[in-house]
Amino acid sequence: MVREIIWSPEALELLEGILTYWEERNGSKKYSLNLNKYFQDVLRQVSKYPESGRVTKYRDVYYRIVKDYFIYYAYNEEVIEVLSLCDMRRDPDYIKSLLDR
Repeated sequence: MVREIIWSPEALELLEGILTYWEERNGSKKYSLNLNKYFQDVLRQVSKYPESGRVTKYRDVYYRIVKDYFIYYAYNEEVIEVLSLCDMRRDPDYIKSLLDR
């Protein structure tokens, strides 16, 4: 069963920030477009196989790795909700704070 993918407002804001950062840093949309495609490809896989992600210490929260980013999500029978994403090179306390919200 393929589940619908929905983004939390926070996750969508973080995605936009990541893509904008790379566009401004590189002076081109090429990397941002490719990175967004990787995110979407992984989420399509997750929508079919939600348990393919790694379990976190948070109940019903999983994650997948895309390039240098963690995508955190939860799911039920109908939807995959993207909860947050972050650069895995960030301070571990910052990453933890994203999930504690």
